[in-house]
Amino acid sequence: MILIGLVGEKGSGKDTFAKYLTEISSKNIIHIRFSDLLKQTLKLWDLPVSRANLQKLAQVLEEFGSGTIAHGIEKQISETNAEIIILDGIRWKPDVELLEKFTNHKLIYITADPKLRFERLKDRGEKIGESEMTYEQFIEEENATNELLIPEIGARADVKIENNSSMEEFDGKIKDFCQSILTS
Repeated sequence: MILIGLVGEKGSGKDTFAKYLTEISSKNIIHIRFSDLLKQTLKLWDLPVSRANLQKLAQVLEEFGSGTIAHGIEKQISETNAEIIILDGIRWKPDVELLEKFTNHKLIYITADPKLRFERLKDRGEKIGESEMTYEQFIEEENATNELLIPEIGARADVKIENNSSMEEFDGKIKDFCQSILTS
């Protein structure tokens, strides 16, 4: 089993990385997003799946103990027989510790210019309120507790991929990484 941890700011291209890897590989791959646990909880309580609510819930869950979310993800990992597991959205030190528990792991830092990431978020409108967000609101969210450790964790990554150019160039960078990981 190979674990690939993705760390990166919102809108940097983590989902695109995971989708592309899944498309080009013949291996059994599962894509686990740390935020999926949070989304499921918000939906259970019929609360809006907004970035603000996801951030609040993550902070509340951490009050149950450092690594509460990582523990839930570890349970999901133990229940799969995938050859490659993509852990998307690493944001906390316990998330990195979870990744490092596995011998065969890689931490990938995907990053991009803030203005470009802002435009991507507005275009995709994945979470409630993103389409209407101002750049000032975007920057304010960048300073949320859940986002602050991303650059520090990214500095420890095995691979850094900058996603500031065309989709073709980003695909090429992903393909290069995938070829190295899938052939090793």
